Amino acid sequence: MNGEMTAVPLRTRRLDLEPLRVEHADEMGPLLDDPVLHTYTGGEPATPAQLRERYRRMTAERSPDGRQTWLNWILRRRADEAAVGTVQATVERDGDDLVAEIAWVVARPHQRQGYAREAGQAMTAWLREQGVVVVRAHVHPGHAASQAVAQAVGLRRTSTVQDGEVRWEAGHLAIDIGDVRAAAGRLRGVAHRTPVATSTTLDDRTGGRIFVKCENLQRTGSFKVRGAYNALARFTSGQRSAGVVAYSSGNHGQAVALAARLLGIPAVIVMPSDARPIKMAATRGYGADIVIYDRYTEDREAIGAALAAERGLTLVPPFDHPHVMAGQGTAALELLEQVREIDGGGLDVLVVPLGGGGLLSGCATVVADELPGCRIIGVEPAAGNDVQQSLRQGEIVHIDVPRTIADGAQTRHAGVFTFPVLQALVDDVVTVTDDQLVDAMRFVAERMKLVVEPTGALGIAAALNGAVAVRGWRVGVVASGGNVDVDRLADLFGPR
Repeated sequence: MNGEMTAVPLRTRRLDLEPLRVEHADEMGPLLDDPVLHTYTGGEPATPAQLRERYRRMTAERSPDGRQTWLNWILRRRADEAAVGTVQATVERDGDDLVAEIAWVVARPHQRQGYAREAGQAMTAWLREQGVVVVRAHVHPGHAASQAVAQAVGLRRTSTVQDGEVRWEAGHLAIDIGDVRAAAGRLRGVAHRTPVATSTTLDDRTGGRIFVKCENLQRTGSFKVRGAYNALARFTSGQRSAGVVAYSSGNHGQAVALAARLLGIPAVIVMPSDARPIKMAATRGYGADIVIYDRYTEDREAIGAALAAERGLTLVPPFDHPHVMAGQGTAALELLEQVREIDGGGLDVLVVPLGGGGLLSGCATVVADELPGCRIIGVEPAAGNDVQQSLRQGEIVHIDVPRTIADGAQTRHAGVFTFPVLQALVDDVVTVTDDQLVDAMRFVAERMKLVVEPTGALGIAAALNGAVAVRGWRVGVVASGGNVDVDRLADLFGPR
C-alpha cells in the first residue's frame, strides 16, 4: 500500500453535475472491516496523512469501539465548480448486516431538491455496492423537500419517530433482475410470447412511436398467468399436495386455476359476487373451486387467510408476492427484446396498468436494469388512485374499494413488497377516467382489431389522452388483459 489517493466515480444522471467522487487512501482498507474515511474538505482533497488524522479524531468522537464509519461527499456543479452541498452517511454493523444512516445538506437554494436527489441516489447506489443492507434517514415531517428526496432515494416512511423526526428506511427490494430472468426460464413453453402491435393511427394520434405488448392474447386472457405459474412452480411437494388458495376479481383467479391444473395442485379461488361471468366460468373450467364474497362489505384478504389456515392451503395473493412480481416482469423482458427485433431500438418510456403493483414492479425491475434511462409510468383509474397517493405521501395509503369499470384495478392499497419497488424505480403514476378507458377500448377494437378489457386499456388511454407525455418518444404500453365478454362490450360502447 502506497498511501496514494484513489478517486471513485459515482454517476449522476439528469442534472449538470460533476460525477461524485470519493477520495480515500488505499491503505485504509475496505468499508468497516478496516474503516475508511471517504471525504472532501470543500477545498483541495486532503492528503493521506490528513485523512488518517481526521479519521482518528472522528472515530474517537463518534465511535470509540470502531463499529462505525463516517462518510462525506461534496457535490460540485460542472459549470462553475461551485460546491452545492454534501451528503453524509454513518455506516455501522447491526449483527451481520451493514446499516447506513444518511443525511443531506444542500447549500444553494436553486435546484436544491434536485441536487440532493442526485447526490442521495448516487450515494445510496454506492453504499449498496459496498454491501449495505439497510439505508435510513430521519426527516422532519413538515419538510416537504426532504421527504421528496427521501422518496426519490427509494426510502419509505416508517412509524418510528425520534426527536420529532420520522425515520425513512429501505432494505433490499423484494425482487431483482435475476429473479425475473429465472422466472422467464420457468415460464418457457408455458406462457405465450405475446405479440407486440403497432399502429400508424395510434402513432399519429399520440405523436409518439407506440409499441403495444398484447397480454390480452396471453393464456387465460391476461398477464397474470406469468406470476401465478412462477409462484406455484416453486411450491414444495407438501404445498402441492395441500393445495393453493387465491383471491381475485377474475384474472389472477383464472391464472392460478390454470397453473394449478398444469402442476397438479388443488385450487380454491375467492371471487367477488359481481365478477364478470366470463372470468368466473373460465376459473371453474380450469378445475378450481370458487368461494364467493361481496367486495364492498367483506375483506377478501381475511377470507383467503382464513381458508389457508383452516385447510392448510398456501395463499398466493394477486400482486404482493415476490414470485408473482418476478413472473409478471417477464412481460417487460419480452417487450424490450421484441422492440429490438422490430427496428433495433429501445424505449424512452414504459407505460403499465396499475392495480396493486405486481405487474408494474416486475416491469420496473427489468427496465431499471436493461434501460436505466427509460421512464417508468404506472396508470390507475381516477377513482382508485391509491398508489399515486401513496407515492406522494411516502407511505401506503388505504382507500375504499373504488367504483370503476377497471375491475382488475379495484385494489384498496399497494403491497408491502410492491410499494418499495415502486418507490425506488417508478418515475410517476397518472390516472385516467372510465370514459377515457371506454374510448381507448373502442379505438384499439376498431383500429388495431384488439379486444382489451377496461383494466388492460389503462396504458393506452393514458397515451391517447395525454396523461403521459409521449410525443416524440418511443413508448412501450402493456395491454394487460382482454377478459371482457361481448355483452359487456356492447353495454360499454353503446350506440354512437
